[in-house]
Amino acid sequence: MCNSAFKGIRVGNNQCGELVSHCISVDDAIFVGEWDDTNALNLVTLLGCFFAVSGLIINLRKSNLFGIGVHEREVARLSGIMGCSNASLPFHFLGLPVGLNMSKAANWVRSLQK
Repeated sequence: MCNSAFKGIRVGNNQCGELVSHCISVDDAIFVGEWDDTNALNLVTLLGCFFAVSGLIINLRKSNLFGIGVHEREVARLSGIMGCSNASLPFHFLGLPVGLNMSKAANWVRSLQK
């Protein structure tokens, strides 16, 4: 296993699953990773390096931190350290719902109405 500054999560089988850490579109990005202070602060540092190299400003105040299986107080604490807002599921990313059970027809209807 390779050490990296930001640790993503494995999707699927723990041993053979794909490692996922980010999804980027034109002007949106979503990062998924292990929940710990070091990982979060490393992400902030990496975004700062991206700004230094590209000149593209990262506005953390417009960013949200979500915790899955993490208490709301913990999400609020870490978002305060990172300088972003805390939020909860569900939310929309690129027009698609994240955090809803999409096997329920009612959730599809609700997501298409937004």
